Amino acid sequence: MIPMKASRRARALALLATLLTGCALFDDDVEERRREHEEALRSVDPQDGIDEREAGLLADGYFGTYISGCGVVGPVTVHDDRWEVIPYVGIAALPGPPIRIDVRTGETSWPAGPTVTATSLVRGETIAVPDG
Repeated sequence: MIPMKASRRARALALLATLLTGCALFDDDVEERRREHEEALRSVDPQDGIDEREAGLLADGYFGTYISGCGVVGPVTVHDDRWEVIPYVGIAALPGPPIRIDVRTGETSWPAGPTVTATSLVRGETIAVPDG
């Protein structure tokens, strides 16, 4: 498991890098990041509960699938029976309401999006989101 301070430092650096590039990474960089994330996401096992690293991976997957293609997720924090992660959206990195991940099941939700299972995020499955 990655120490919490190192994890926060890495996320802060990722946020800074995204802001400096204006979400306009080269296609090779985007593809490489996507492959690395998919590989890491496959390591998530919701059957043994969700740890901090796994919560960050699920939040990042949820962010890219249901919130925005531009921005990053912030550090993972624990609140009772769930992890919470603030998404920072767009070039301006505007904070949104937290992405919530259940610590036992990995069920992931966001107030303006669907509730999805950890398994669906790990498999790369998406669900239809009604307009509105």
